[in-house]
Amino acid sequence: MLKTFSLFVKFSLFIAVMFPAMVEATLYKAVDAQGQVYYSDTPSINSQPIEPIETNNTAQSNPITTEDPKTQAQSEDYKVSIINPENDTTITPGEENIFITVLVTPALKDSDTLQLIVDKLPYGDPQKDVSFKITRLERGEHTLQVQIVRKNDKPIQSNSITIYQKQASAKAST
Repeated sequence: MLKTFSLFVKFSLFIAVMFPAMVEATLYKAVDAQGQVYYSDTPSINSQPIEPIETNNTAQSNPITTEDPKTQAQSEDYKVSIINPENDTTITPGEENIFITVLVTPALKDSDTLQLIVDKLPYGDPQKDVSFKITRLERGEHTLQVQIVRKNDKPIQSNSITIYQKQASAKAST
């Protein structure tokens, strides 16, 4: 019996990873009397169903810039912002990789790099690429930010966004 249950769990996980849309469940948001926000996959008193936002899981490989390349080399004032995922995005079960895309203007100098910050801690190594990948984020609320790390100067902070990693639920059969 235990072996059968183990096979069922493995098969369910395989299906969840291969076909995440098939296991999508409703996410509920509730706010208590103190204003604390709670997210769950089961409804509770005063909870409202919310639909997850589709995320773009395509990694961006080239820097995204909006200025003319001639003026980029002359400007030293960077602007950096996280453009994907959007603030308050819910990451559904089955999404093991979360892709973060950053907009940097002007293009980074050779001596400058980008550092992803997850929950106020550096995640991975500084890099030149404007795309980051987070693998297997724990369930719950997480804050993301990116810094431009400059060789002999203070880092430049991006906007801070919040994402919510939803946990898959296993409902017990009766």
